[in-house]
Amino acid sequence: MAADEPTILVAFYLTGSRLAEFDQDKQAYVPALAESWQNGADGRTVEVTLRAGLKFSDGKGVSVKDVRASLSRIASDTIASPLADEINSIGGFGFVHGDTPKVMERDIFEPDDTIPHPIDLDAAPPFAALPTLLFFNPALAFERLKRGEKTGVDWYHFTQAQPRDLTIVLTAPQIAGTFSTFLTDSLGWNGAAKTYVIGSDAWTFGPGSHACHGAGFAPAEAVGDSTIVAFKNAPAGALDAIAIYSAAGRYGLGVIAGYQSELPADTHEDDNSCNAADLRGTLPAPTFRDTLTIENPHDVDWIRFHYTNPGATSTAQVRLHAFPGVHPDSLKDLDLYVIKVPAATDTIVSVVAADTAAGSDVNLTPSLATGDYYLAIVDFAGTTTTYEVCVGTVPLLQPGTCNTPTWPSPPASGSAALRRPRASAAGARAPLVPSHRR
Repeated sequence: MAADEPTILVAFYLTGSRLAEFDQDKQAYVPALAESWQNGADGRTVEVTLRAGLKFSDGKGVSVKDVRASLSRIASDTIASPLADEINSIGGFGFVHGDTPKVMERDIFEPDDTIPHPIDLDAAPPFAALPTLLFFNPALAFERLKRGEKTGVDWYHFTQAQPRDLTIVLTAPQIAGTFSTFLTDSLGWNGAAKTYVIGSDAWTFGPGSHACHGAGFAPAEAVGDSTIVAFKNAPAGALDAIAIYSAAGRYGLGVIAGYQSELPADTHEDDNSCNAADLRGTLPAPTFRDTLTIENPHDVDWIRFHYTNPGATSTAQVRLHAFPGVHPDSLKDLDLYVIKVPAATDTIVSVVAADTAAGSDVNLTPSLATGDYYLAIVDFAGTTTTYEVCVGTVPLLQPGTCNTPTWPSPPASGSAALRRPRASAAGARAPLVPSHRR
C-alpha cells in the first residue's frame, strides 16, 4: 500500500466519497454523502444528516454506523493514517438516533479524570526544530458535562529524570474564567471518598490552593484567563497538573524547557511553594529587606525566616510595597500572609497575621514569638510587579527598623471599591484535599 500522502488521497477520491465536497466555482462546501449539516446551539457541535438511498458498490446501503466506522478507523492509533491528526484535532464523533451523526469535542487523552494521562518530558520533542518545546497540544478539550455534573477534570502526570527549568502553560481563550489549573508534586484519587488527595508533604499551586507540607492553605485569588507557571530547577521526578472546568471547550497545553516569565526572575526563584522556600534556607529576622518579583500573573512567593523576639519592649514589623512598572498601580493587588511553619500533624496552615486589603502596600505589627515562619505573597489580581518586602521590629518609642531607609509612599488607587470581598484563608477548603498526615 502506498505510504505517500498524494497517492493515498488519489486512491481515496477514486474509491470513496466524503460527507461534503468543496465547490471551487462557488468557493463553498456542497453536499456529498451528507444531505445537510447544521451547527449546534452550543457553537461546538455540527449535526450532519446523510442523504437517503446511499449505497456501496455492492448495493448494500450506507448507514450512520458505516460512517462512524470509517472515521473511527482513520482516527485509530493502530491504523496510523496520515489524516489521523486532522481528525483528532477536530474531536470525536458521537451519534444520535436515525441517520444524523453528531461531532462532539473530545481529546485523544480521555479518560483522564481519575487516572492521569502520563507525559514523559524526556521523550523526543514534538518538533525537532523546537527542542525546548517538550510537549505541545493546542487541540485538547474539556468535554461536555453529563447531566447533573457541575465540574469536570483533566489530569496530566509529567515525569523527568533530571532537574531543569520548566514552564507550564494552559490556555483556553474561548472559555476563559471557567476553569482553574492546579499543580502539585503528589496527587492521588481516593475512589471510596471520590476526591483528589495530596501527599503528606506535598505542595500545591493554583487559585485558592497553596498547600504547604501537606497542610491546606487557601488564599483567595481572582480567576485567571489562563495558567502559566515557571519553575527554576524543577527537581527530577513527577509533577501533576489537574484542570477543573465548568464549561466544555477547547484548550491548549504546552511544557517548555526553560524559565518563561513576563518579568525577569528574581534571585529567590524558585519560591513557588513553601517546600521550595525550605530549600533556599531560612533568613534571619529582624531585620531582612529585599526586592522580589511577581514574574507571572497569579504568582506566589514564599520566604522562610526565623524571627527572634527582642523582648517585651518591641513588636514585629512586616512591610510590603509594590514598585511602579509596566502596569498601573491600580491593577496591582498583593496580599501578604505570615504563616507558622506547619507541624507534621497539621492539616491546615496557621496564619498568624495577614493583610488582604485592596492594594499592594502592607504595614503589619504582629506579635511573633521566637520561631520559624513563612511570608506568602499572593498576587490576587494577576498583575506582574516588582515589590519590596521587609521583616523587622518596632522598638518602644522608636521608628520601625523597616522604616529606614524611607519606605515609599502608597500610590493613590481607586481600585478598593471594585475588589470583591474574600473569605479568610485560614479555614478555607482547598479543592485538593490533604491526605492523613503523620
